[in-house]
Amino acid sequence: MLKIVEGLNGAGKSTVIKRWIDKGLGELVPIPLPIFANNVRWNEVKRPFQRYKATQIKGNQDRVSLYNFAVFETILFYVATKFERGYSKELYLDRSFLSGLVYNSINIKTFDLLIDYYQGILGDKLEFVYLDTDIEMCIERRRKTKGKEYAILDPEEQYRLDMKYKNTFKYYENIKFTLSKEGEEE
Repeated sequence: MLKIVEGLNGAGKSTVIKRWIDKGLGELVPIPLPIFANNVRWNEVKRPFQRYKATQIKGNQDRVSLYNFAVFETILFYVATKFERGYSKELYLDRSFLSGLVYNSINIKTFDLLIDYYQGILGDKLEFVYLDTDIEMCIERRRKTKGKEYAILDPEEQYRLDMKYKNTFKYYENIKFTLSKEGEEE
């Protein structure tokens, strides 16, 4: 099973994944893949593509969306190969192309392609887990964390992003989405 853990900044994604790993349930998709796939940090880590920012190619797909497609295709091949070779535990990914859609770093067309691609290859071995952590708790955690200046602390924006995640879950009924409060555990 590939569990893609999603949630707002400060929801506890990394902490929950670490807890699952410590229990021996699975492992994190290896670094550097998640670093380059973290859409929230696009402005920090993907500056080699800066000169192409907002350049339109192939219809309405911009280069950021195409870059994300390639990154998540690579991750999918890694995961599929691992399962084909007999790996039987869970694999975890901290954020994905779903965050890319919510935070506007990929477009809906690319998101749809990736959902179809992942579901087509992984089938029932794909699950999105949304950490439905209290928004005020997320904001407070972000305030306490140094070096995370990219995090959005505006409560109205956090509520908007939360609704965008949840509306996406409603729209894509054929994909396994789980809401979890595990991020609120200390």
